[in-house]
Amino acid sequence: MSYFSESAQAGLSLSAGTPTQQPRVTIILPAYNGARFLDRAIGSVLAQTVSRPTWVLMAINDGSTDDTLDILRDYQERYPDNIVVIDQENHGVARTRNDAIRRTQTEWLTFLDQDDYFDDTFLESMLNHHDLDECDVVVAGYVHRTLTGKGVEKIGPFPRGGAYARWMNTGVWGKLHRTTFVIDNDVDFSDTQFGEDTGFTFLENLAAGPRVGFVASGGYNWVINPQSVSQTMHVTLTPRSYEGFVGLVKRLVSMREDLGVSDPIVDFHLLCVAAYCLAHSRAPDKASFLAFADDLFAALTPLGQSATRNPYIASRPDGMPRVAHILTRIMISAQLSGKMRRIAPAVMFVQRFL
Repeated sequence: MSYFSESAQAGLSLSAGTPTQQPRVTIILPAYNGARFLDRAIGSVLAQTVSRPTWVLMAINDGSTDDTLDILRDYQERYPDNIVVIDQENHGVARTRNDAIRRTQTEWLTFLDQDDYFDDTFLESMLNHHDLDECDVVVAGYVHRTLTGKGVEKIGPFPRGGAYARWMNTGVWGKLHRTTFVIDNDVDFSDTQFGEDTGFTFLENLAAGPRVGFVASGGYNWVINPQSVSQTMHVTLTPRSYEGFVGLVKRLVSMREDLGVSDPIVDFHLLCVAAYCLAHSRAPDKASFLAFADDLFAALTPLGQSATRNPYIASRPDGMPRVAHILTRIMISAQLSGKMRRIAPAVMFVQRFL
């Protein structure tokens, strides 16, 4: 039987093998002009310590104009039982991932960005989670790296979980997602310029009965690519990025309201998202920085006292690193107390290094 249904193949140019047995995990890899990175990314999948029949790599060429498609097809020819190549016109990462989710036939799925890579034991550590059958999401930590491989930030791992641990990795990668859970709860990516990962993670965490497990593994390597969209958009605060960040916060608040969620830990996460956007805004001047802060936190108005008097501002939630809480608390408290003007110069100075 073909790995994909006829409806999944409709409208696509597909180059796919037929796995000899049903794999457990689909690795979704969207690729757009990523020729220079693909050997490392795909090589990290081939190096996994689990047996080859365990996984299938769904690699989607999203309208690339470089050698991306040729590279992907070469890998598919060499590993026809493990690698599926889809060639399509440019749809963007959100739609590409959403389409890939709907085509997934395995119990689990995970995501890999073209310029990132897995540790060799990534899948093994996830699939060996002691309570895997009771989980809908399994979360590992990650390492933020430069193009040369230098680690600049480490998040997790999370061997014990905690009230805030599920919010620490807002990326969709570095996790296993149960396919039926994602589809049945309409967890998907918003086709926006900013925060599609954050929106997906927020929906996933708020979905009915998310059973989240944690593994004591770094697992995923998130590479800083200075030429990627996420990096070039944030070089300085432009009208487009301004609207994008504020729109992200509004969208997350709207999701919360639509799902009827009232939980201080959720609302604290929304405060943290606003603080993160502000800290990474790279505003060109103090007036722009303060205006941006006002608009970001105004988007949180529907939270009411759950924002202004949130207990986790003063008391660090279990699972949140101490330093992260201190820095976030300073940003949130300064804005809510009207003292942001005083610390704005210091924050703007630190932004140069973020």
